[in-house]
Amino acid sequence: MNIEVYTAAELDERQIVELTGAYTALIEAVGWEPRHALSAALSRSLLIAVASIDGKPVGATRVVGDGIYNAILYDLVVSPEHRGKGIGKALVRACLQRTRTRDLTCIADPSASGFYRATGWRPVEGFILDRDQ
Repeated sequence: MNIEVYTAAELDERQIVELTGAYTALIEAVGWEPRHALSAALSRSLLIAVASIDGKPVGATRVVGDGIYNAILYDLVVSPEHRGKGIGKALVRACLQRTRTRDLTCIADPSASGFYRATGWRPVEGFILDRDQ
């Protein structure tokens, strides 16, 4: 398995398009809602991490934030046939190594809490507000 971590500044437009296609395929494979503006979101991310096996992307995640104080690990996805092989943990580890912000937070689906606890995250008491649209 190969893990590559990029900053958006390191990527040209062609590479963003390629990553968008790979990320979209992974998102569709796990049944998530489509990310219609994914290309723009990737180009504005602090970090983009992609795991590949034999040149085929099998997992990805990204980090968003201000790059100084706070960052959020977001959109961690691993193809169903490659789950349980350490790919998600490797992606998280790679992002933690490259993120130089004071705090790295994760917003995750509650069904993945076991995975995140196993990679060193802990639930935070409090609440999240979402604005009615």
